[in-house]
Amino acid sequence: MNRAQRRALGRAAERRQHRIRKGLMAIGAVTALGAGIVGAPGQALAAPATASSIDFGSILGMMDDPMVSQFVEMCRTGSLASGPDASKSTEFDPANPPAAIVDCTASNGTGIAIVLPESLEVGQAAENMVMDLGPDQDFVLIKFVMGERNLLEIIGGLTLDSPSIPLLGKVRDLAKGQTGISIDPRRFDAYPTYADVQRDAALPVNPAPKDGCLQADGTLKNLVLGGCGLVGGTKVSKGYDMNLIKRTEALTVAEYLTGHVYDKKVPQKLPDIAKPIGRSTIAGDGINVALSMRGGNAIAQTRNALAIAFAAADRGRTSSATADLGVAVAANMATDDITFTWFGQKIDFTKLREAGVLDSPLAGEAGASANDMLDMIDGINGNLPGLKEVACFGMNTVATAEGLGTCTNVLGTFDYYKDLRPVTDGGHRQTQWGLTDVTSLFMGNDALLKQFAPLLGGDGDLSGAMDLPFMGDFLKALTSEEDRLKFAKDFVRYTQDVETTFAKEPVFEADGVTPKLDENGKPVMTVKTTARMVGVTHLVDEEYDSPVMVQDQDSDGKLLWVDSKGALVDEGTAGATPKMVQKVEGGVPVTEKKTRKVSAPTMIWVDAAGDEVAEGTEGATQVQKTEQAKDDKGQPIFDPVIEKTTTAHWLTSDYGLREPLVIQWLGHELVFFPAVTVNGTSRPNFLGLPEIRRITDNPDAGLLPKIKLVQFDNPFGLGTLTVNPFDPIGMLSDYFKSVTIVDDLKGVGDIVGAVTAKPKVDDPATGGDTDTETSVVDGSTDATDDSEAPEAEVTTMVTGADESGADDTTVTEPSAEPSTEPSGPSEAPVEQPAAEPSADVEAPEPGSEVDAASVS
Repeated sequence: MNRAQRRALGRAAERRQHRIRKGLMAIGAVTALGAGIVGAPGQALAAPATASSIDFGSILGMMDDPMVSQFVEMCRTGSLASGPDASKSTEFDPANPPAAIVDCTASNGTGIAIVLPESLEVGQAAENMVMDLGPDQDFVLIKFVMGERNLLEIIGGLTLDSPSIPLLGKVRDLAKGQTGISIDPRRFDAYPTYADVQRDAALPVNPAPKDGCLQADGTLKNLVLGGCGLVGGTKVSKGYDMNLIKRTEALTVAEYLTGHVYDKKVPQKLPDIAKPIGRSTIAGDGINVALSMRGGNAIAQTRNALAIAFAAADRGRTSSATADLGVAVAANMATDDITFTWFGQKIDFTKLREAGVLDSPLAGEAGASANDMLDMIDGINGNLPGLKEVACFGMNTVATAEGLGTCTNVLGTFDYYKDLRPVTDGGHRQTQWGLTDVTSLFMGNDALLKQFAPLLGGDGDLSGAMDLPFMGDFLKALTSEEDRLKFAKDFVRYTQDVETTFAKEPVFEADGVTPKLDENGKPVMTVKTTARMVGVTHLVDEEYDSPVMVQDQDSDGKLLWVDSKGALVDEGTAGATPKMVQKVEGGVPVTEKKTRKVSAPTMIWVDAAGDEVAEGTEGATQVQKTEQAKDDKGQPIFDPVIEKTTTAHWLTSDYGLREPLVIQWLGHELVFFPAVTVNGTSRPNFLGLPEIRRITDNPDAGLLPKIKLVQFDNPFGLGTLTVNPFDPIGMLSDYFKSVTIVDDLKGVGDIVGAVTAKPKVDDPATGGDTDTETSVVDGSTDATDDSEAPEAEVTTMVTGADESGADDTTVTEPSAEPSTEPSGPSEAPVEQPAAEPSADVEAPEPGSEVDAASVS
């Protein structure tokens, strides 16, 4: 094998690896983004542990790829807008809006708005998940056409059979002897698309009008000499379903990656591909993230570059987060419902793995890569955490997640929160008012700014931020309904905790009289319910004055055009639309009469008992007609009957007593300020009455009272006092060691200095450490002179297709070591016949993508 052949094989192996990985990665990318938020420009911070191997920088670079965009509706701005149309919002007719809408028109900062589907259909992506099976395979006088095949084609070869070859036997057996895989290459072309499988699966029952020879195209030919040997096809009898074979083959493909079994004797309507439904809107100068699915409406808005807003909505609910200066989070999305499907059924890769094709020489390295990605999909399929968080902190931040909660924080000091979750039996819902300590951001051992000091000073690594204690608390709170993210400590927090108890009623046996008993002989009780009644309405025509709109003109009579943000542009500019204004005649705005449908209450007459009666009946009154409410599936809705509610009043603080004061004496324990749980944290309740409980049955035990360890936490970096009356000197010594106020103030100065300092530029002649940024575009390589890069960074570059036509996504990370070679014009590669590359290093192809820092 000569050098050219080796290089050709190397390129083919690389295509095999990247293209199928790209297809599977696309599905993982959508799911990972659904489970995370962007915590800094270009850096996704939240992801399930099972998907930790995903390179989120690469995912963001793939967001413009059609293989990803087919699953979601999306727009991005700022550093996340990597593609030419990345920031393009959904264009639609307001009179006929689409199911999924993203709006980035008002976002001037960094942000992303996504509408996610409820399920990710691998069958849809399979059309573009291509694996190169290598050169065609020759067997005697038969050629098996291999080459690039998508996943649907490969599964067709694994599951379907073509007619046997006379004297040679089954094609599948011949191919297995040649390739080691039980596969029929002649059936690769059976079902190359999702729609092809849907079409044949839905074929109606078509009885044969007579005995005959059923052809591959579904037609029926007459028997010749009582058989089909001369005309081909399959011999069938009158009444035989002529569509059964095609329907069976299509449903066999649809069953392959699931545990589901279809009835192939009747037509099956395979589900259409799940589409994203919802609306996501981002606006403002800061970092904005909006996620929605299943009809949710997510709105994230910032009014300052130093603000972050994150909103996530699901199931027709609305979540809105607004931050002037600070952070606002409103997330109520069941991303744990997102599943991978194969023709609408939950996916199972067992058969594909057992077939051995991914482990065969045919698949090469792409097979091993695909196996890794299948493991990743199995790990996160249905196991993603739901997003459940409402949090506010900053100058003026407001967040509301319908069905979860609402919060407000002003000046980082005045805090409000209200639980909006549905009432449950025995559940607790809280309303809180708090006075938060903004100085705790930088004062105290666990201050937030101290954790992020390396990042704020420019010395840290974003990847290391995930190991910070705050990020652990953040991820925990983001996926928990009970925990709330805390940015600052509480001076004081007043909480109203309301516990709800539902009324119960006995369950009866089938006779409706005998109470049903459990295994202990006690009556089985169920929650008592009542029908939810709503007012009935009907549509009526309403006449109204509609403004007459015309295209605006300038003073010279020239028609005006605007872009998507309303700015004036020239006619013919991409995306330009006419600037419309209301027509004015004689200084009076012009309107026209139009009719629209509006909802009006349906009124009826009722007597004193509430029964409907005819109009004019004596003593009758007119009221709106009511009916029982129904859910989105048409089922009647019943509400539980509330028996009682119990309200508790709590007063807690992150300062003062760290734990309740506990005294043990004479076999009993007296607890002052018993602990309560507020926002996931246990603190003493200063409004709680003392509690006494027995801790031993021996009344003579503990004749001398014992007091458990008492610790006082102080604000403003004034440390923690641990009371120890037997060692007052040690107690004071330990206290003074815990005081951090001096170091805290110095640390703030260091952070401010590091953030505001001008970047240092090293003279290349002195050998200073200056990083270089290598840009890779369309296969060319540019080396940037250090002296011209005063603030260069090492970045992860994601590029698209190269000139050779390969559509692989290549991620190139420049070497950490700067080049010591002088930069100069790029020279064409010169082939050295006497020096061939080693097995571990391949010579770069002309026009290929090359990492300049790694080869300098």
